[in-house]
Amino acid sequence: MTGILYRALLNCRTEEDCAALLGDLCTYQEIEQMAQRAASAQLILEGKTYAEIIEQTGIFGTGGAAIPVFCRKTERKIKKAARSGGLFSIHFRHAWHRKQVFDSASLIWYTVGKNGKESSARQTRGGIKMKIIENERFGRERALYRSDGLLLKNCRFAGEEDGESALKESRNVAAEHCYMDLRYPFWHVHGLRLSDCVLTEHCRAALWYSEEIAIQSCMMNGIKALRECRGIVLENVAAHSPEFGWRCRDIKIKDSSVESEYAFFESRSIRADGLRLAGKYTFQYTKNVRISRSELDTKDAFWHAKNVTVVDSEIDGEYLGWYSEGLTLIRCHIKGTQPLCYCKNLKLIDCTTENCDLAFEYSGVQADIRGGIDSIKNPRRGVIRADSVGEIIRTSDSVFPSRARIYEGRRTDKK
Repeated sequence: MTGILYRALLNCRTEEDCAALLGDLCTYQEIEQMAQRAASAQLILEGKTYAEIIEQTGIFGTGGAAIPVFCRKTERKIKKAARSGGLFSIHFRHAWHRKQVFDSASLIWYTVGKNGKESSARQTRGGIKMKIIENERFGRERALYRSDGLLLKNCRFAGEEDGESALKESRNVAAEHCYMDLRYPFWHVHGLRLSDCVLTEHCRAALWYSEEIAIQSCMMNGIKALRECRGIVLENVAAHSPEFGWRCRDIKIKDSSVESEYAFFESRSIRADGLRLAGKYTFQYTKNVRISRSELDTKDAFWHAKNVTVVDSEIDGEYLGWYSEGLTLIRCHIKGTQPLCYCKNLKLIDCTTENCDLAFEYSGVQADIRGGIDSIKNPRRGVIRADSVGEIIRTSDSVFPSRARIYEGRRTDKK
């Protein structure tokens, strides 16, 4: 019998023919309901929100009693139509409490209550369906433990319950404009995206043992905020966190500030551009680091570090780079007493210095310094060139023979 109906519809050549056929088969109310459903489908494909669809079509009807819910078969058809850009047929069933709508433009499934407010949703990102939770508070322990595919918007992790480990052992989690005031929220998380979030000083040890992390425009204020993670991107982040970034791997930092003691201890494969760092004992025991256009205000930086390059940056702090291997400074301004001692394979290219005395003791160094340096003491080997040297110190009790050649004033005369 349905075949008869389909063939009759196919025989309609104009809108007038179709209107006449439907007028014979259906009541006016039935035709109006089908029109609303077709209009809603088109608006979904155009990327309209559910609130906009309600406003334009009035699909809820009187009191919101007849709320259409897409079935699973419809979901597949919507996705197929979203790819092709065409209209499609829709099957509805009614429910009293909620509705799901697929927004093909943003790949979002909206779950909507009968009052028309979007209470939750699902969004597909990179082929992963994300459940959306908005404007909720979570205070209990392990509130969202082992979640998979979760987008949190404007949520608060706080409260007198003082629960910890809210999202431990989760996968594919994104949080936007969220407030984190509880301990250990992101341990053992695979796939994490944070944007415009605040992690308070009470949010201790926020991210540990996690991987594939992107943090953008966030404030990270708890102690030990990042540890033993890998695959990390920090962009426009402000971190005030002692012991930040310990034993991490594959870190990319862009236009961010970090205030921390012992920052990035024993971390590897770091790329930083536009970093503003304040603290002590930073980048110690790191490997494979490249920093550019940055301001580093830190004492005892880069101790025991290997294969580190710093370009177009200012480094302010005493005892810089002791015991490092393969430290290269290019067009950097270096401040502070007793820099760059006990180094192996140290290189300075077109660098300037300020208040640098007793430099290069027991180091193997190739240095080209623009301007002057206050004093040089017992350099072990290599070549040092500077426009001026305040004092050259070679002591008789030096542990190693001081055989480095020192050239002053761009001349070939060595000292």
